Amino acid sequence: MRIIKTFAVLLIFATAVCGQNNSGVEVTPGNEGLTVEYIANEGISITHGKHRILLDAVHRQYRPAYAFTPEDILSKIESARYPYGNISMILVSHHHLDHFHAESIARHLMNNNNAVLVSSDQVVDEVEKSGAELKKLFPRRSAKPEQFRRIKHEWKRSEVLEQEGLKITFLGLKHANSELPKFRDVQNLGHLIEIGGKKLLHIGDADMLAENFDSFGLEDQVIDVAFIPYWFLLSKDGKALLKKDLRAKTIVAVHVPPSNQSKTIRDILVSMPSAVVFTQKGEMLNY
Repeated sequence: MRIIKTFAVLLIFATAVCGQNNSGVEVTPGNEGLTVEYIANEGISITHGKHRILLDAVHRQYRPAYAFTPEDILSKIESARYPYGNISMILVSHHHLDHFHAESIARHLMNNNNAVLVSSDQVVDEVEKSGAELKKLFPRRSAKPEQFRRIKHEWKRSEVLEQEGLKITFLGLKHANSELPKFRDVQNLGHLIEIGGKKLLHIGDADMLAENFDSFGLEDQVIDVAFIPYWFLLSKDGKALLKKDLRAKTIVAVHVPPSNQSKTIRDILVSMPSAVVFTQKGEMLNY
């Protein structure tokens, strides 16, 4: 596995020296095989062969507490311009605005009829509504019905989607703080993605409860990388879950807030020195 930052790669080619990411792991050049690139907050891009997937990576500026897709990147995604013109699938864990923006996704689908949105009813409903509004303005470039696929969200229920070289198991998870009325009905999907001979786990904003994961048998999976909200790594209960149910060869902390970021990174690495922390656009895992 290689961990790469875009600016570090440029530095390597220019001066033949290695950089480091927030985990302290040495970075080296190369971009073959499976690539996972950080976009913002919990957003990542996954590329292997003909598959180019965006997961929680298409959202606009929301609140200062949340990192958002950089405006230049978002513009390219919305208009399906290079290097985002060949997106094959958009995945969204849940419908909160620090994870998706309905109009932005609808614009990409309108401009890239090869892309498919696969998510919960809550997400698909909002994107279809935005798409209908855009269709009034751009009737010749509207998204097609087959670009939307709904995943039934039910707690502890899973659903599998398979394509050539790709398998995604969607996990019905409760959202964090699910005991509170405003979070109780949030359809939070986890994703176990098998691609390029690797298994990637992304849990959205899953509630930090053992019973949230115990029906999926994740502890029996050989997970290569798990993208985990950073607060799991700072919590006794969260670390217990990472040791038992969410075991992975590499833990990547995501959802790190922009404010006081250096201290948060330090706290994460003190708590779990082996972790990787994604905070900057362009950070990568390469296999």
